[in-house]
Amino acid sequence: MLSSRAAACGNDPAWQPTYGAYTGADTDNQLRSYYSGWQADIHGPFTNKLAKSFGDGPTGYMCGIGLQGSCGTQIGCDPYASTGDPPWTYLSLISVANLDTTFNDMYTGITNGQLRYISRISNMSQEFFPTAKEFDPKDVLKWIQFAMAILPLFGVGLATLAPVLSAMSNIGRGGIDVANNFMKAPIDPTPLNIAAMQTFAGDVSKKAQDAVVDWANTTFWGYEDHMNHTILDYLSGGGWVDVTAIPSATVFEDFYFRQMVASTVNSQWRKSKIFTIFQKTDDPDASKCPDETIYYNVEDGGVYCTYLYKETGTLRGHLDRPYGLDVLMNASYGINGTAITKSTARAWRVSGFNFTTDDAWQQLSDSLASDSPTSPFLEGPAWTGTFTLPVCDVGTENWTTAYGDTSSGRFGKMPCCCGPDCKDTAAFVKAANMQGFQTLLRACKAQYADYESVDYGFEWKTSIPLKWAMWGIPKRIGFVLSTAASFGLAVPVWLYKGPDS
Repeated sequence: MLSSRAAACGNDPAWQPTYGAYTGADTDNQLRSYYSGWQADIHGPFTNKLAKSFGDGPTGYMCGIGLQGSCGTQIGCDPYASTGDPPWTYLSLISVANLDTTFNDMYTGITNGQLRYISRISNMSQEFFPTAKEFDPKDVLKWIQFAMAILPLFGVGLATLAPVLSAMSNIGRGGIDVANNFMKAPIDPTPLNIAAMQTFAGDVSKKAQDAVVDWANTTFWGYEDHMNHTILDYLSGGGWVDVTAIPSATVFEDFYFRQMVASTVNSQWRKSKIFTIFQKTDDPDASKCPDETIYYNVEDGGVYCTYLYKETGTLRGHLDRPYGLDVLMNASYGINGTAITKSTARAWRVSGFNFTTDDAWQQLSDSLASDSPTSPFLEGPAWTGTFTLPVCDVGTENWTTAYGDTSSGRFGKMPCCCGPDCKDTAAFVKAANMQGFQTLLRACKAQYADYESVDYGFEWKTSIPLKWAMWGIPKRIGFVLSTAASFGLAVPVWLYKGPDS
């Protein structure tokens, strides 16, 4: 957390860096009046002019990215109190200095978080998505935009900053605007391999960092940003006079890194048979959902849990943990499995199987207008739409299992009916990359009594290799012997070795 740069001037509450002192000194109105005078005769940055007009008039006072050493280091309340300056002068400059620290900490957080992320991409590909190796550059850009947009939302939903919600909301809106607009040029849609993705992510992140520099410089100069905000909007109500609750550069870095990792994993998991099951129940303990990813929501009336359908042979498999879940939850990444399920569940409730980029931006905007005690920054990977895995609402059917449970037979459990009257099943099957997956049909025929009434979006396929996979040893031997007698050994040998996935 940031520490205030203020030194106490005796015991006078009017000089303490508090919201009460800030408003009691009528600081916003006094600053607005001073700002109007500066606008009428602009000579240099507003913050520089303000600093030199009161107290001992420090020289070399400049605020912006990389300029922390010259922004506010000479501030102490004694020079202001001793020269008869009113408290608002000191309190406003304390706020400016602390806002400068916040901008610099966000910039440092993005920089260091991105470096950590890029250094881990190769490891991530082995740990979390061994079957998918290409990335859509539009997705990578979107991940960086959203991570950058959420950083300035740190104050939304934080109870200790509720008195300055206006200032926190203003900087949050400013951050969303910067993230939305820093990348103007169209990007090459060619899919990226791991090496190309590392380079592309670094290049885009550099543009994001440059955008933060421009935003900070515009603010401290006193000009309007793209949202028509000035520094007065960000300081309003004492937003930065007491910054003990504002995150440090390390906290910003950890958030940015985790958000980028979560977005990357989500995009690749969506290419696999990884999905979430929702089971209606008022007793989460009655579900067999694994502890690692279970999420119980009273309002939704049930539990959610997330699975990979792990294929262990032809027409054989079971529900298991998603790729690298244990690693994702360890200290290196710090992404909780329940957060993955919670984020997915919320996105599904918003837009079903089609949670779009527009939906994601709308959720961020809505968070600024909400009185909810949470926010995208506080929620992190659990925020709506960070994960967007397909969800099957199985109703009251108990089709959940522990990870790796093979007690249900060769197929394990399957999500065989999704939504009321199974009407969402085909859409779920497509979203979960199981369209054409013959194991699903055979599993559901064995598992679900109303199988024949369900539209899975594809047809049952019959072939000798699939029949072979289902036959027992006696039938296989009989088939081999009869085929050998008719055609020789080539066909039965091929079938015996047959496909195992």
